[in-house]
Amino acid sequence: MIDKQISYAVFKVDPGFFAIAGTDKHLLKTILPCPTKAAATKAILKEFNFARPAQGYMKSLQNDIKAYYKSTYTGNFAEIPVKINAKTDFARSVLKACRKIKPGQTVNYSQLAKMAGSPKAARAVGSVLAKNNLPLIIPCHRIIRNDGKLGGFTAPGGIKMKKTMLKHEKAL
Repeated sequence: MIDKQISYAVFKVDPGFFAIAGTDKHLLKTILPCPTKAAATKAILKEFNFARPAQGYMKSLQNDIKAYYKSTYTGNFAEIPVKINAKTDFARSVLKACRKIKPGQTVNYSQLAKMAGSPKAARAVGSVLAKNNLPLIIPCHRIIRNDGKLGGFTAPGGIKMKKTMLKHEKAL
């Protein structure tokens, strides 16, 4: 049973505590920085209450995420093996397309809809991104409004976190 095989780690990054969870093969969930370790742990266990703590889980990814928040990470999280948990083909295509956006770049909702093969679905793209279970790894923070403004961000920290992430990537 896969439930027993899910591990998680909570670790310190510059603005708080980041959490990751997954199997030996795939990352399943990320939690953007929370103010306390307890808050990050609670957030990751909300979905995976059966997961086992493993501070060494995906240690190289942990180090890369720490470097990201110090603005010293020069890689691209697109190579991290993930399991995209989307209920529709459209949602999967949006998340896969979003993953292709490189650090330091932004695209708008219409552009992402076109990249996902549904050029008239810009509003639906926003709904998919609001349910992204792998923020940072699937970089929904790189999606901006069609008028060039940042738009919303449903992850912890809201629009302030989005600004911070884009500044780390020198996209602002």
